[in-house]
Amino acid sequence: MTSINCSPAPSSLAEGDDLFRVATLTPIGRAAVSVVGVSGTQAKAALCSCWTRSDGGRSPFFDAEWSLEFASRPFFGRFHFKELDDVADEVVLWWRAPTAFELNCHGGVLASKRIVDFFVKAGARCVPGVEWNRLFSSLEAEHAGIISHASSDPSLDALFFDAADELIAMTTTEVTARIACSQPNAWRRWFGKLAKAATLGDIRLLVAMVDEVLKSFLGGHLVVPFIVTLCGSPNVGKSSLLNAILGYKRALASPSPGTTLDLVGAPFTYGGWNYLFVDTAGFRETNVALERLGIESAREGQTRADVVLEVYDPTVSRLDQTRVLQRFKHDSDQMTRQVVLKVLNKCDLPQKEWFPDWNAETIRETTMVSAREGDGLSALLADIYRETVALEPDFDEMRRPFWWSDAQVAYLRLLRENALHGNLEFISSRLSSFLT
Repeated sequence: MTSINCSPAPSSLAEGDDLFRVATLTPIGRAAVSVVGVSGTQAKAALCSCWTRSDGGRSPFFDAEWSLEFASRPFFGRFHFKELDDVADEVVLWWRAPTAFELNCHGGVLASKRIVDFFVKAGARCVPGVEWNRLFSSLEAEHAGIISHASSDPSLDALFFDAADELIAMTTTEVTARIACSQPNAWRRWFGKLAKAATLGDIRLLVAMVDEVLKSFLGGHLVVPFIVTLCGSPNVGKSSLLNAILGYKRALASPSPGTTLDLVGAPFTYGGWNYLFVDTAGFRETNVALERLGIESAREGQTRADVVLEVYDPTVSRLDQTRVLQRFKHDSDQMTRQVVLKVLNKCDLPQKEWFPDWNAETIRETTMVSAREGDGLSALLADIYRETVALEPDFDEMRRPFWWSDAQVAYLRLLRENALHGNLEFISSRLSSFLT
């Protein structure tokens, strides 16, 4: 996805629903469909000014109150841009929560960028897509009025068991498919333990069990790849390193600075999990407009990454390269929650060619690799795997339940809030069939 100039993101989507936000939710690159999320009490009014049915009429959701029925129903229509001579894009709209919407538009970079720009001009703050996805569930739960809507929650079968068939169909590796196949039984066991805790009146255990499941985001990556972004100064070997990891030439490598001008993404599978490696433009001061755009795209690319690889060159001052990385580091709060790995490339070069500030002490926390010789790549991939999939080494992948949709998160939060309010009868009635 092309970069979009965004104002700094707030630290949380749950800070207050009056904060107007917009985010691009689909991964970087061209796709058949792009997804944009918009939330806040101003979101509906903004949509009313630009959204119509396909025939030009007023959409029924404008005059209705949000309900779970609306949350599962797509609305087909057109998004009008009056400032662009009334150019219209066909958009599928989902009313996800009372003050949160998703818009599915044409793939590529133009349609989603125009929609995001529209909401930014309307006063929305642009936030990283991963932030919007992760914190959307708390916004949904808060606005839905969890206790008052308890009687209309969707069925467990639809959310956790029937949905598993769709999840299995979407997985692309043996490992992720095997975990997906294990989910129905894992959820049955887990709901059984939850039901028992409810009958015993153990509120503390109930909340702890739900929190343990909610804190893991691994289930979402059964289908959506982890994003690994390579950043650094020009000519540190980012493109060469990407090509070495992939085993084929995906990025153009050249000794001339400024060769990479846009985000270059390529899928990669490691340990049975999917990753998207993204090469970026080298960070440097330049007067060339095209290079500046590429560097800004690289900065934006950092905010979408699960892992940032800071790539260094041992023949150039470590301090100078560190200053460059700090100078161009994106100021989004999302960056504080990412894994950053330091990678020292070109380690096949003789030590006499290394800059003096690279020594045994300064390379202690770096992974040493040689893109040219292929050295250290296995260790680097193992580091990435450890910081993504293997963050929780004690769990059994085949027995532990993972959530993979916002609707599941909303239901789990429904159970949690009822537990906190002492409404154990509600939980027992929903989960009684799981008691053995």
